[in-house]
Amino acid sequence: KNVGTRYSPDLVKKAIITYTNPFHNVLHIFLTERTTGKYTDNGRGLKQWCHDSYHPRPDETAKPELWPQDVWEASAGVPCRVAFFQYVQWHNNAYTVMHDVLKIPTRDVHYDDFFENVSGTLTDIIHFFGLSMVPDAMDEDGGMLIRKVERDVEHHMTPRAYRRVEQFFTSEERERIIAFVEAMSRPEVFQQL
Repeated sequence: KNVGTRYSPDLVKKAIITYTNPFHNVLHIFLTERTTGKYTDNGRGLKQWCHDSYHPRPDETAKPELWPQDVWEASAGVPCRVAFFQYVQWHNNAYTVMHDVLKIPTRDVHYDDFFENVSGTLTDIIHFFGLSMVPDAMDEDGGMLIRKVERDVEHHMTPRAYRRVEQFFTSEERERIIAFVEAMSRPEVFQQL
């Protein structure tokens, strides 16, 4: 039950904005939600899931009221365009709130950074917030917490399906999606995606 608790925005002094590859984001949602067995593990299954999940408008040629014309035109032929739209809008809104409304320092962190350099990424985040590792941050093996996070990342975030983007999207679809994402994104956001 939501009791309507609100906190003052003045409490927020710094923030992290996390980014993941837009293709990986949509694939993650698809692969997580396709547990019914109704959808095949390929581009055809993804497109059917997109159609079923995002309840397309009865008239697919009608431009949504709030979409600018250039964004609508860029969406032509983009599978899962609503999922990509939501993804970009979330990042546009996060950027706007942090930089234009709250005007606080932010750190951009990409999920891929955790695959490439867990220790360096965590250290950067810890330093950004002015924190330091403490002796209590030991895992059950007596090592630093970072080793535990490395194992968790390896176990839970292994991008096995993400390496197969081309199995889910054709090269033409990928080009259209990139153009669509760029048309919708703030320039500062698109640089991070």
